[in-house]
Amino acid sequence: MKRLSSLLLPCLSTLAIAQCPFTPTITPDGIILCPGETVQLSTEAYDSYQWYVDGTEVEEATAQNFIAQSYAEVTVEATLDGCTEMSAPVIVDGWVFLLPFVAHAGAEPLFVDGNGVPHHCSGDTVLLIFSYSENVQWTDGGVDIPNATNDTLMVMTSGAYSATGAPQTCPNYIQPLGLDVNLVFEQTVQPEIIVDGDELCASPQGDSYQWYLNGSPLAGGTACITAASEGSYTVDVSYEGTCSMTSLPYVATSVTENGAAGTVRLFPVPARDAVNIQWPAQATSTSWELVDGLGRVVLRGSKGSGTFQRVDISSLEQGRYWLRTDGRVPQVLQVVR
Repeated sequence: MKRLSSLLLPCLSTLAIAQCPFTPTITPDGIILCPGETVQLSTEAYDSYQWYVDGTEVEEATAQNFIAQSYAEVTVEATLDGCTEMSAPVIVDGWVFLLPFVAHAGAEPLFVDGNGVPHHCSGDTVLLIFSYSENVQWTDGGVDIPNATNDTLMVMTSGAYSATGAPQTCPNYIQPLGLDVNLVFEQTVQPEIIVDGDELCASPQGDSYQWYLNGSPLAGGTACITAASEGSYTVDVSYEGTCSMTSLPYVATSVTENGAAGTVRLFPVPARDAVNIQWPAQATSTSWELVDGLGRVVLRGSKGSGTFQRVDISSLEQGRYWLRTDGRVPQVLQVVR
């Protein structure tokens, strides 16, 4: 046994002497790249080099520097004075991001149609919030929206909205949303209060009603009510699948004269597209005229068999007009646009 040990000693001595007096190192270390980025790795000056990625030799990667991509374990084998040594590995990591998305905030939709498109009311505000915050550009129908470069977009009109942008960590990694966010804003219906005999009625009629007197809700939910007290009447009407707003006020000044002999009433004032003429129950006048500020007749007609008449004024320009009836004081109509 002693003889065998003595024979091994020269071999062990030779192995010890064969160890290289250097160990190559790779810089930089602890790298995290943005998607699509690369990094230049370097080692010290030696006679020759061979770079490896994930343990596999990279052909023609025999320089002092090496261009690496993310998600790789990189080593270099260096030779100096005939002695070759392998470096410790360096991990080139990369950032991973969720796909971009858009969140909604603001007004709740009136309904969502069969295609998943939210329908909102005119005047509502919807906030679209993009998940990326850098280099954002919002579009509508594929066209850039001027100055829409924040992660939050305020929307009040129908459109097909989308966005591109990048995460804060990698501002040059610009990604498209990849789909359109469709929004529809419905026109809002404002009911009118018309007089029908002794009743006030909402027009057009809807699915449900809430009447108010001087701002306080009244009991009952019918299309028509009896104006039992003087004051300002308004009504909210719900229409299936349609947006609505509170009516203009109807001011009842004398409930005992409603539908009785008295003056011809003109309402609402101001008016936009139509105006109502209420004739007293015992009215003898049958014709009417609307005249402008120069005394020119712009519309004329007759009351017919009933006590209520609705007149289309959508063709009139904005301004002030006067209603003239047989033997009665003209009433002022203000048309607004």
